[in-house]
Amino acid sequence: MTKLPENLELDRYGLHVRLVREEDAEFIVKLRNDPQKARYISVTSKSVDDQIRWIKSYKERECEGKDYYFIYSYQGQLAGVNRIYEIEDNHFIHGSWVFGDNIPPYCALAAGIIALELAYDTLGLDVEIDTAGIHKDNHGVLQYIRALGAEFTGTKIYPMGEFYTSQLSKELFYKNKNKIIRLFPKKIL
Repeated sequence: MTKLPENLELDRYGLHVRLVREEDAEFIVKLRNDPQKARYISVTSKSVDDQIRWIKSYKERECEGKDYYFIYSYQGQLAGVNRIYEIEDNHFIHGSWVFGDNIPPYCALAAGIIALELAYDTLGLDVEIDTAGIHKDNHGVLQYIRALGAEFTGTKIYPMGEFYTSQLSKELFYKNKNKIIRLFPKKIL
């Protein structure tokens, strides 16, 4: 099984990306507990110490090649996070995708593309199977994955509401990713 290096750092589409570290805990807690941004993601403790403990357990999964949690910077400022996780055989889930304010909107889109490129190209995975789902009111993410060619496979009901499950093959991602990339500023391409 191919794994990402623990010192992964990339500059792509105007963003700097690396793997999350314990010192990122305060930023993550603040970001994931913003009421507007957190409405479609799982609840996160407001405790930085809890987040550090979570990152320590995540790092074990990272070492096993089962979970990668990325942090993105834009022009030297921490901007957002996302993950590829539950990596098994040839599939994975992409999620935990949250970006801060005062960051150009394209950055969140670019982070999604980067995570999927890492999953499909570097890790050699074939399909994203989102069994966790996307909240039915999260219109931006639903539009994004539709543009990439994802197929909706069902629904799940959680206390937070109804979520749509989906899957996106490597082939459809590469067939459609330019629909998203053409929205990026020309200067970063």
